[in-house]
Amino acid sequence: MTYEEFYGSRYELMKQTETILCGLVVQYENTKREKEGIKPVVYYCSRIKTPDSMIRKLKARGFPITLESALTKAYDGVGIRVICAFAEDVSMMDSPSIAS
Repeated sequence: MTYEEFYGSRYELMKQTETILCGLVVQYENTKREKEGIKPVVYYCSRIKTPDSMIRKLKARGFPITLESALTKAYDGVGIRVICAFAEDVSMMDSPSIAS
């Protein structure tokens, strides 16, 4: 099953969300470099959960295998992993305003 088949019209929104998250990390990194002269982010990557993985997760948790369940019961349809150089930046990655 393709992403488009499983996520339907929401797949574009999920891709936009992934792009926004990555942009926030880059913005934070650039701001920190400009202000303090350091590179706080060593590495980051992102992904949209594959349909197969999402289906397995929904089944394991006893949820219906539907788009609605995927978007409302599983909270990791879009994910980003950020490896920080400094401990203080780890908490900033969990902040709703990481770009400030």
